[in-house]
Formats: sequence, structure tokens, C-alpha cells
Amino acid sequence: MLFGHSSGLAIEAVPGPEAGLPRFVGSSLAGRMQVHLAGRIVGDFNEPCCVFRPLADHLTTICACSAGLWHESLDGLRPYEMFESLDRACFQGQKEPYPAVFNLMGFLTNVSECFNNAKGFVVAPKPGVLLTLVQLQDDVFFSCEITVAEWCAASASFAAWLLDEERAHAAG
Repeated sequence: MLFGHSSGLAIEAVPGPEAGLPRFVGSSLAGRMQVHLAGRIVGDFNEPCCVFRPLADHLTTICACSAGLWHESLDGLRPYEMFESLDRACFQGQKEPYPAVFNLMGFLTNVSECFNNAKGFVVAPKPGVLLTLVQLQDDVFFSCEITVAEWCAASASFAAWLLDEERAHAAG
């Protein structure tokens, strides 16, 4: 199933079960998933039993916080420079304190094992626009702009479908 549009933000989810693997882990649906960002695909579809709930929560939280995903220290930086600054602060043990808002800018990192090949951030450089900053394990970097409206529509669609699936499982 594809939620959103692959030309912007889309979440692709294929629920389990597969041979010997559960369809639900606890109360959350599991299976294969990946994220499409302006035609680029992030996520290892070979991971067969990823829990969907953390991704749904992650994407809807970014939507809810979108207006605050910026800090003046990023002004004037190119996308890769923003990535480097955020990565240095959040993951490389920068000694000087960094703005707390940086912690909200993480994207896909530590969300699911299917995204272990990526490190990302999302910022809001101008009203109504989110900019994703993603570096893949093979040091390929890319960025793309997605409107907040498109982000929120795709995230809400995925989260609503997931909630329906989880409720049906709980009632069943």
C-alpha cells in the first residue's frame, strides 16, 4: 500500500505475515516498509518484520512540530552544510551545547531497523515547506522539499489506516 505521492512524500507498507513471522508485534501491525522522498526510496524492503507504529508516530510528530523545525544557526547554509551541522551536534558528540530544537529535527534515524542505512534530518526553512536532509550508508546525500500540507496528508493517511488495522486486530 502506498500512502501519499512518491513525487513528494509517500509511505509504502506491506503488512505481514511472512513464513514464520507475525503480522502483529504486540498491538502494532508489522511487515515491510519504506519511505519515498521526491522519487528517492529510503528503507530496506528486505527487512521483513518491522513494526509500523513508530514510523506513523514519527511522521505525524514532524507534521505537528513543522512550524518550529528551524534555528537561526542554520540560516544561509546549503542543505549538506545543514546536515553536517545537525549531525555534528546530535550524533558526533559536539562539545558545545546545541539548540534543543535540533533534537526534534531527526528524521528516520533510530525509527526502525529498515532505516538503518540512512541518517536524516528535516527542517522548515520557510513557512509551509519541509526540507529533508538524508545521507545513505554509502555516503550518498540528497535533500528534497515537501510541502507541509503534503507531508501531513501522507502521514495522516498512513496513521489512520494503521489505527484501523490495529483496532480491528484488538477487536478480533
